[in-house]
Amino acid sequence: MKPHRSLAGVILRAKQRGQATAELGLLIPAITGLIALALQAGLVISDQVNLEHYAQEGALWAVHNGGTATSSGITNHIYAQMCGGAKSAPSATGSKFCQTSALTVSVSTVTTPSAMEPAAGLGSSPAPGATSQVLANTSCKSWSLTVSPTSQTVTQGQTAQYTVQLSVGGGGNTAPSVTLSISGYPNGLSPGYPTFNPPSISSTSPTSTISMTTSGSTTPEQWTMQVGGRDQCGAASSGGLVGVTLTVSGTSTAAPCSTPPTVLVPAPNTVQAGTATQLTIPGTGFKTGATVNVGGSVLSAVTVNSASQITATTLTSIAAGVYNVTVTNPDGCSGTLNNALTVSSVSGPSPTPTSIVPSYNACASGGGSFESKIIITWSEPLFIPWLTGAMRLTATQFAFCQ
Repeated sequence: MKPHRSLAGVILRAKQRGQATAELGLLIPAITGLIALALQAGLVISDQVNLEHYAQEGALWAVHNGGTATSSGITNHIYAQMCGGAKSAPSATGSKFCQTSALTVSVSTVTTPSAMEPAAGLGSSPAPGATSQVLANTSCKSWSLTVSPTSQTVTQGQTAQYTVQLSVGGGGNTAPSVTLSISGYPNGLSPGYPTFNPPSISSTSPTSTISMTTSGSTTPEQWTMQVGGRDQCGAASSGGLVGVTLTVSGTSTAAPCSTPPTVLVPAPNTVQAGTATQLTIPGTGFKTGATVNVGGSVLSAVTVNSASQITATTLTSIAAGVYNVTVTNPDGCSGTLNNALTVSSVSGPSPTPTSIVPSYNACASGGGSFESKIIITWSEPLFIPWLTGAMRLTATQFAFCQ
């Protein structure tokens, strides 16, 4: 026999169902709002992290090119990294920050004058062949640089190399040790700046190689660069900066790499300068005939043991420093692990990576200092505009030494 259901019970249950439906209807907008809020917060945090990255890249570039860096040069470098070109004409591959007028990059320079002449290049960007000022009362001999070739052409994705030669003159009683720098180089390099092997040259080791690897985002045009340096006495080249050009042409018609190799940390990852050491390099996608490049030098005795392991021997000519390791397959596909190998000049602690804290910087000698304050601001558009339609994000970095 079915239980008897009274009319009052039916009405009560109907009221309860209606109440639950009404409560759910009230909760749905709140839940949707919380989800949207989480998405909004994630976008804001992601964009803030990206701004910090670009500010740090600008500071690193300024310190790396301390002999020639200027406020406008730092600003242009940041725009090139963010926009793939000038902010007024961003590349299609540029970041979203450059697609509106909401982005600003500000670089202010603060200097503390010393009693000596200002270091050349700190306040201006000389043209190729311009004469640099030499600090007074220096005890280092005069010197000059030559660079070859003076011009070359590469395709996007290829590596260009220049050889820098030091010539030492007279006028002082100390042999100069010159830390090199370069400005005006292309955007989209991998890593984001040229590498020097070695970063400093002297009368006993007067030659260095400048390598720069372009990418698909490097703007195809002719780039005019200035190569210079500064010795341990604070003096620039008596012959001024050396102007060279690099023409980057469009992407090659060769088929792109479908599976480029990957490079993992070699063993050992610290070796001693002047010693030939066998490295075991793990990774993926290695092919027979692959080459191994460390700091612009191709290693010897390369053996591809398998698709996941290569052995190679370091060269005794590689100077102390921290270097990227690049494996290139015969088809041209390559993979790079940045700061993968440390070359130590003496037993003990490894040297500080020059890509993080280079020995060459924007300091004038004699107690002077040079500091650049980099500020990037961006108005983050909000798709949930409670009180305002945009949120101001700011990233600040310093490039300095004392």
